[in-house]
Amino acid sequence: FLCLFYATSIIAGENADSSASFYTLRQCVDIAIKNNIQLKQTALNIESSEVSLRSAREALYPNVNANASGTMSRGLAVNPVTNTIQDQTIFSNNFQITGNLTLFNNFRLHSVISQNSTLKEATKYEYKDAEYTLTLNVINAYLQMLFNKELLKVAQNQVELTDMQLQRTQRLVNAGTLAEGNLYDIRSQKAANELNVANNQSQLNIAKLNLLQLMNLPLGDNTLKDFDIEAPLVSLDSTEKEDSPFEIYKTAEKQQPIIKGGELRIRSSNWSIRAAEANKYPRLTLSASVFTLYSSAAQRRIGSRSLVVPFGYTSTDNGATPLDIVYIPQTIPVTGAYPYAEQLKNNFSQNISLNLIIPIYGNYQARAAVQNARITKKSAELTLESNKVQLRNRIE
Repeated sequence: FLCLFYATSIIAGENADSSASFYTLRQCVDIAIKNNIQLKQTALNIESSEVSLRSAREALYPNVNANASGTMSRGLAVNPVTNTIQDQTIFSNNFQITGNLTLFNNFRLHSVISQNSTLKEATKYEYKDAEYTLTLNVINAYLQMLFNKELLKVAQNQVELTDMQLQRTQRLVNAGTLAEGNLYDIRSQKAANELNVANNQSQLNIAKLNLLQLMNLPLGDNTLKDFDIEAPLVSLDSTEKEDSPFEIYKTAEKQQPIIKGGELRIRSSNWSIRAAEANKYPRLTLSASVFTLYSSAAQRRIGSRSLVVPFGYTSTDNGATPLDIVYIPQTIPVTGAYPYAEQLKNNFSQNISLNLIIPIYGNYQARAAVQNARITKKSAELTLESNKVQLRNRIE
């Protein structure tokens, strides 16, 4: 069919009448591929698989997030700088940047990348198969329309021959050479041939409608009347060696997109099983963060002042009568407003941690994921086997 497709496309393209609404086989296939909705949906699956693959690759890089918050509190509230309770209006800011990186998780991320990469290739082959199937359907509809056109021509020619025979018989009957019963027989044959023309015209319209639906072209009042296709001149070489059905099947098995796509689906399922099994093992992650804050309640020391304060007394008779008061010097800090930028700079802190997560009990989630992945693989294997059987049956 594909050889016929390319041959007819080239020859019909040379014979096409640009003034009439004739379509070559190549034009019919190109229009069908362009307008087919199912094919567009399959193309979206390729885009989706590309997004999944990119997402899997990006998972190898650190996950970085920034957080900022502002808080205003009145009454008794905790000062975020001194961690004391104060009765006042406090405005505070917190700024934080955190990052996480998976160092080792039993190669789960690499398995997910391989899974999505293989799945992407599988969707490409599935698109090729959908395109291939649509092309074959258009070719079949195209050939069916050509066949019905030829049947209609034969039926019309038969009506013309019958009409000529009717005129000749009429002359012979008028001349008395033939009996009038022969004339009735010819008229009956003409009516049957005219009915055959009507039936063939109906079958041709159905074939046109099928081809137009495959091309997804809108139907108007004169669409069936105006729509037509080229009848290419194709010479088939009958000297080529014919392969056995088994040889044809083996060749098709290596080339059919649906078979290659099914094999890639199985390979993708194997990677999916590995990725699911990795969740049952420990994983090592690295976390880091930087943090700073501001509080309107914070005060900074801007100086100090010295005071002399009473410390005690000196006395005799065992303290019964105080004599002199003892004073000692004392330095008292003087505080003032704490600028915003200076607070953020002085409160800046950093943190880094290495985390080892060991799965102990995960509500059967990891085992369920592994079992589902294995079921998906078995389903892909059965689908591939079914496609091979259908291919072999079509060839045989």
